[in-house]
Amino acid sequence: AIFICESGLNPKAVNWNDARITGWPSQGIAQINRPYDKKLFDWKYNLEIAYNDYYLIDGFIPWSCAKKYGYY
Repeated sequence: AIFICESGLNPKAVNWNDARITGWPSQGIAQINRPYDKKLFDWKYNLEIAYNDYYLIDGFIPWSCAKKYGYY
């Protein structure tokens, strides 16, 4: 539900509006916010980063849609 909300499950999704806030666009299925990287359009790689670099550290907090669904 979180990634449907974040990207519509589109592995090519880019949110350039986030770059105005963080300096980087959010990319891919999990909307990873870090320097632009074409590898993030690979959904498997994107989800690995989401899990290992974000979820294991901060839980669902990095995804604004998670609050909408009551994950935090």
